[in-house]
Amino acid sequence: MSEQAINGVPADQYGMWCQHGKRIMVKDPADASDCPRLIFADPWPCLTPGCTRERVEAELEEEALEYEQERWQEYWDICADGLHDDPSIRWPS
Repeated sequence: MSEQAINGVPADQYGMWCQHGKRIMVKDPADASDCPRLIFADPWPCLTPGCTRERVEAELEEEALEYEQERWQEYWDICADGLHDDPSIRWPS
């Protein structure tokens, strides 16, 4: 019996692959939600030098930090736009 698709992706293809074609993140078997979280494959499947779990974790953390910073910048830009429209606030020229 095969699993159903997850977000339109066949369950056996759901995950994340490294640039060398190895699936490095897989569906968490403990997560039964419609959009399950991914966990790192254990053992690490890619033996290419430099392709390590630690490197991928660092890259994902950097991407998440960048994303968060962009969202905060958008938020502050929106707030500033709204404040500039408020005639009771005097802005320096």
